[in-house]
Amino acid sequence: TSWKGRADLAMFDPSSTKAFTRSWIVDSLTTSPFATSMSYQRKLFYDGVNYWSFFFDGTDTVCKYSYDDGQTWVYSGRVFRTPRVNETSIWYDSSTSMVYAVGDTSSPSRNVTIQMGIVDATAHKIYWTDKDTNLTTSTNPMAGKNTYISKDSNGYLWVLASNWTRIQPSQHGLGAFRSKAVNSTASWIDTCGLSLPYGVLPWGVYEDNSKGSIVPAGSGSDVWAIYT
Repeated sequence: TSWKGRADLAMFDPSSTKAFTRSWIVDSLTTSPFATSMSYQRKLFYDGVNYWSFFFDGTDTVCKYSYDDGQTWVYSGRVFRTPRVNETSIWYDSSTSMVYAVGDTSSPSRNVTIQMGIVDATAHKIYWTDKDTNLTTSTNPMAGKNTYISKDSNGYLWVLASNWTRIQPSQHGLGAFRSKAVNSTASWIDTCGLSLPYGVLPWGVYEDNSKGSIVPAGSGSDVWAIYT
């Protein structure tokens, strides 16, 4: 898009009546340069009435909705009960009107934080659960575990998260977890790591950790994952 007008000429399908694309600012007041610093944060979903946007405002992960195709945005509050959760991944299931979120804090821990909400499009509201779920994904405490969440065709949830498997020498891996029940974030099964520990550093310095995405394969509980 252009710098000045946030609009850009574009080629559309011949059946389209639109001659250009246009963008609007979701939040001009956030003080965090990490509002959507990771690709899995930069997600929108549409509930049939509203577009929903999620971002880190410098203190917490929050969300806003727009009922006029993105021209104006209305604050809808925090996503997690746990403070300072950032780099949040979102997955929306339109068949059940349920939305799922997973993220981590910048403070080292063995857990990631998960939330689940029901979307009421007419009320412009997401009703989040009263309590976050903490999922243990790392052998040793680490921060920013690059989480990703999705839902397979059977209704089971999947989470990918980095795992600091060894401190000396430093080694990292990537864990994949599946919910024990459909449409539920209450309890999880560790399905084993996707990658062998790598990045051995003889001096034990913390290094960048594994990142990945996991998506349904189209039938049953099969999933595809891509990672580095």
